[in-house]
Amino acid sequence: MFLQPFVENIFKHAFDNKNQQPSFKIEFALLDKNLLEIIISDNGNGNKTNSKTHVSKGIQITKERIQILRPKNTNPIDIRFSQNGTTVRILLFI
Repeated sequence: MFLQPFVENIFKHAFDNKNQQPSFKIEFALLDKNLLEIIISDNGNGNKTNSKTHVSKGIQITKERIQILRPKNTNPIDIRFSQNGTTVRILLFI
């Protein structure tokens, strides 16, 4: 439920014909007994043009879902774009 919009965006936006070896990975780490870190990264195109202006409905809905389930998750999603791809970091209090 939380990861679907980010994985979908990888297939929709990150890769094109120029990328000869597309890949992505999803990592989970327990940072504390009550804090789960999820990192989703790809080696795709990185969204350079719309990253500042476009608001993804899927990402916004995911943020709202997380905050409904755990209100102290005030800013649970961090997205970083680079020339080497995109990295999404999600912190979940469990």
